[in-house]
Amino acid sequence: MASSSQDGVSRTSLSAGYAAHRSGAEAIRVYSMMLGEGSVNLNQITFSTFLMLSSNDGLVDLGRAIHGHILKFGFKACVVVGSSLVDMYSKIGSVHEAVKAFDEIPQRNLVMCKYTDYGTFTSWSGGGC
Repeated sequence: MASSSQDGVSRTSLSAGYAAHRSGAEAIRVYSMMLGEGSVNLNQITFSTFLMLSSNDGLVDLGRAIHGHILKFGFKACVVVGSSLVDMYSKIGSVHEAVKAFDEIPQRNLVMCKYTDYGTFTSWSGGGC
């Protein structure tokens, strides 16, 4: 019998496949199922995958809801999740939220610094790496 973490990994992988093939409704169904089971199956890759889906498919409300779940389940400080939030908010044109998400990441790494390579984001946030 598979453990809860294996179920979470399998469902995140399944959802990533749905997202890659523009089957957003199916991916959202899987995400809802994972939420119903609680935080056991949710991890930084899960949130990153669904933020990518929401930004690529223009699902702004879903992206904002996922951001709320990130805060609720304590993934705010994670660099992978933070960079996904910055990416999502940037893609949907919410510059203020993108800058706020960027500024709230406690330790920026090379992945985060890619956003500052373009110069524009650095001038928005007043910071950088």
